[in-house]
Amino acid sequence: MTQLQLLCSFTGSNICWAFLLAVLTIPIYSLLLLMSNISRKGAHLHQLLPPGSQGWLPIVGETLEYARPNQSLSFMQRRVRRYGELFQSHLFGDRIIVSCNPKTNHFICQHEYKLFKSSYPRSFVSILGEKNVLALPKELHKKVRGALLSSFASSLRTKEYIKDISMTISRTLEQWDGRVICVQDELAKMAYVVAAKRLLGLNEHDPECQILQTLYFELIKGLISIPINFPGMAYHKSMRARTKIAKIIDDMISKRKAAHCNPLSQDFMDALIKLEEESSDAFVTREVTRDSILSVLFAGHDTVSKAMTCAVKYLSDNANVLEMLKKEHIRIEEQVKEGEDLAWDDYKSMTFSNNVVSEILRITNIAPGVFRDAVEDVDIDGLRIPKGCKVMAYFTLNHLDTSKFPDPFQFNPWRWQDKSLSEGTFMPFGGGPRLCPGNDFAKLQICIFLHHLVLKYRFKQIEEDQILYSPYIHFKRGLSTLFETIQ
Repeated sequence: MTQLQLLCSFTGSNICWAFLLAVLTIPIYSLLLLMSNISRKGAHLHQLLPPGSQGWLPIVGETLEYARPNQSLSFMQRRVRRYGELFQSHLFGDRIIVSCNPKTNHFICQHEYKLFKSSYPRSFVSILGEKNVLALPKELHKKVRGALLSSFASSLRTKEYIKDISMTISRTLEQWDGRVICVQDELAKMAYVVAAKRLLGLNEHDPECQILQTLYFELIKGLISIPINFPGMAYHKSMRARTKIAKIIDDMISKRKAAHCNPLSQDFMDALIKLEEESSDAFVTREVTRDSILSVLFAGHDTVSKAMTCAVKYLSDNANVLEMLKKEHIRIEEQVKEGEDLAWDDYKSMTFSNNVVSEILRITNIAPGVFRDAVEDVDIDGLRIPKGCKVMAYFTLNHLDTSKFPDPFQFNPWRWQDKSLSEGTFMPFGGGPRLCPGNDFAKLQICIFLHHLVLKYRFKQIEEDQILYSPYIHFKRGLSTLFETIQ
């Protein structure tokens, strides 16, 4: 007999049924109470989360709407109007919280390693590599960044370094004389050649340089895409290019190590090989070296080439800017002694040129934002970014804010004269510990390009062209332009 049966036999049916009711009711009531508490907590948490939409399709989310040509900006504007400057979405295979507020964006970048860690969309990480320089954890990122900065610092301000960049640009422009050029493609090739030489020690006629160049242009197309590895998809094509690039870089590293190169050599590959060899605990592995090279070579030429292409477009459309640039570079040319080349001090005196570069970066938003993961719950203005959630700090709306930049779609380099900006208002190279280490290299190269372009050439667009964002910047027809030497 069970205890319940014994109780029934001694107390009668009424007591027995009362006991049964209590035994059954108490746990059911407790369960309902627990569920109610969980529901209230969930509702409270839901209220704390930024508002937004995850889209209708799994994996895809709202990616197709965001990535449609010239829709990324209006996509963000509509959501800011509806949800505010901090909202939820689902982009490139991930649930994501987007910030369009300058102070919040600055906060996110400044609190790298503490509240946030670098974390890019799956397609981006898969194509550039799990150990690409943007995805490296704190200590490893510091080492690789230090290697890159040391390779720049040792040569960036030297006359030989600037002369080498200047000669590459000059030779490229000479080949355009009297021809109609697809500026977008040709400047991408030129910027790649400069980056490959500075980072890997490759000359433009080296077989590896030419093969890598072709593969890189294929790789870039799928960086921000839906990560579906199926034939015909951009992601699939980029992954195939990545496999080939990784093999070439691995072979280059092995040859460089076997050759016992000069330990004083200062290019990026040498600096990483030295780190790898000195890493007794295998902290810097071959994978880190390879993926860091692969990703830095991409970053080292992509932004530069797009900015230079946009410079040709905006100078063609704004004769007053072109005239002001000419005056500045005529003055600089007169200061350079006969037989000598441009030097670092000449670059630093290119005040208006640097204003032109800033305006190009502001109005084009070549790098529209950065991606992070929250490493713990972060509360911002009454809303919560939960631990583990991907975050995008979106800069474009800040760069086009009418309260900071009146008439924001007007190309106006004069707006940068004595310009004082609050934190987060202008972040073309990111910010915080992951501020782009090559920003001086990029601006130097663009200014040298402007120097040769405005002093030596007339240029005219052959057909009207427009900038497209899908979501990254490119020209619909490649910016076909006729170049002629100024007699």
